Amino acid sequence: MSRRLIVISHSREDFEYQHELRNLLKDFFPRVEVESLLLSRPDFTWNETVTLFKKLDKVAVYILIVTNNQLDEFWTGLEIGYLLNNSEKHKIRCLYCPGLAPPSPLDIYQATMLADADKMSKFLMETATLLDFEISTIDDEMLREIAEEAPKLITAPARSHQYDRWQHHLWESRWAEESIFVQGREYRIWTCLDDLSFQIVRIFRESLGYIDPCWAKGLNTDGGNGFFRYSVNLNISGMTIQQVEFYAWDNSTYFAPVPDKCFEIDELGSRSEPFYCYNFDSLKFSVGHLIGRYPHMGSISIFAQQQNIRLAHIENTDASHNLNDSTNAE
Repeated sequence: MSRRLIVISHSREDFEYQHELRNLLKDFFPRVEVESLLLSRPDFTWNETVTLFKKLDKVAVYILIVTNNQLDEFWTGLEIGYLLNNSEKHKIRCLYCPGLAPPSPLDIYQATMLADADKMSKFLMETATLLDFEISTIDDEMLREIAEEAPKLITAPARSHQYDRWQHHLWESRWAEESIFVQGREYRIWTCLDDLSFQIVRIFRESLGYIDPCWAKGLNTDGGNGFFRYSVNLNISGMTIQQVEFYAWDNSTYFAPVPDKCFEIDELGSRSEPFYCYNFDSLKFSVGHLIGRYPHMGSISIFAQQQNIRLAHIENTDASHNLNDSTNAE
């Protein structure tokens, strides 16, 4: 009978860290084979890719180490996508660093913070259950070392090339939409089919009642329970690079990104009266184009015109977090 297989998927920069984790797993599961799976191999041939898939078919537990170094690893989406479609989802585990979040739905089901020794201990016990393995003594000292090293892998801020990739995918790529329910709460997930590491996740719903924001005047809420507010995360390999706020109405039939409240500054430095605006060049506008739902099958541009929301070109808003000729007034 062949030995059961654990695979640890990681970036090249995290090799030393995964080596410590691998040693911990070998000590804890002495009769289980533990292998390292290096991400980001641009020289992979088709034969090597097929070999990779065959290995993934055999894994009892797949562990993805989510760090800032893994942000641009296109192999992450390939591996996760293959496993989600071809194996039991419970065998996929994510270990992530402070400041990061693994991709949905992994962040809901089986994600563990590396810097939390108690949760890492629980992760080992759950892994033992998956392997049908008798529990042995946990090396607390090694577990603490792994937890203490995790903050060194903390996330880096979004870069301009990530903004460019998002804009390309939001306007040009194919996306798949699905809903999952956890403890009675719905999570809506959009996954980029051309790069599975890109995901949009609608994660939070809060009832606002029958408020009347200026930009939403005239919207029909008679058929529902007023407005709801959603938080929408834009994720790359599990790292949230931006969060966008959406409002929904008519029992969440329609939803749109909340426009920025801005003002103009004249030559004398005086501010205009505040107004609501969508920036054509922002990720907020682009994600509203992709996932927004507007009355009469309209677009975000038509919706903006109907609600007297200005449309403007303000370059590099998402990359620099600075509005050049308008200022966020909220």
